[in-house]
Amino acid sequence: KRLRERDDEQTKKKFKAKPVSHESDRSKLSVEELRKRSRHVYLKSRKEKKIDELEQELADEDYLFRGVKLTEREEEDIKLKRIALKLAREHDRAQQMENVDRYHMPTGKSDETSKNDRYREDNRYSDAKANGQSGQNFEQRKWEDEVIHTALPHFGSLDKDAISKQPKYDYILDEEIQFVQQLTIPGINEFLQQKEKSKLQEHDDENKRKYRTLLESRKTLPIYKFREDLMSAIRDHQVLIIEGETGSGKT
Repeated sequence: KRLRERDDEQTKKKFKAKPVSHESDRSKLSVEELRKRSRHVYLKSRKEKKIDELEQELADEDYLFRGVKLTEREEEDIKLKRIALKLAREHDRAQQMENVDRYHMPTGKSDETSKNDRYREDNRYSDAKANGQSGQNFEQRKWEDEVIHTALPHFGSLDKDAISKQPKYDYILDEEIQFVQQLTIPGINEFLQQKEKSKLQEHDDENKRKYRTLLESRKTLPIYKFREDLMSAIRDHQVLIIEGETGSGKT
């Protein structure tokens, strides 16, 4: 009886120790995941800070050393800094474009169960980009290619002779242009030219009429009868004082 109780006690201790060990492993995994996430956030903020510092440093050097003769070593350092800043900006833009091209549909699954699904989705988009199957309106171009492929006749290996017997057609764009030109009404160009010429003549007549009206209104001003004397005075004297009522035509 005592031996049986001792064995039962040891068995209970073993069963109690297993959940504690499993819980410890889970806590270790969660701590490791949190450490990776924290590291990722820190590196992202540090990269942005370093890019801002490099950009500010180049701006200060351009302001301080403007018009100053620099040594070859100093010019090389500034050149390397500009190249590094350019590469960093291009890297950020590439990441932004990659995020725009990708879209992950929420599945509602846990990280462990959806890991394989995400892997397949990532390879799908990566393969498409590697083969040049990306860019603007890619889905529309893909659909158009499929429709054209379906509409065209296709032959198997047993019908190779039928392929050579197919009539070959060229583009008929040139013939269509000539066909449209043949339907053009004779004399339409001369009519349009005459119509445009009439519009220009009417515009000229309107300008001449306005000019004659302006001349007639000038002649009605009180100072117009002194126009010749005034022009002679302006020509002979550098400084001239004119006194007259408002609206008399001094200007």
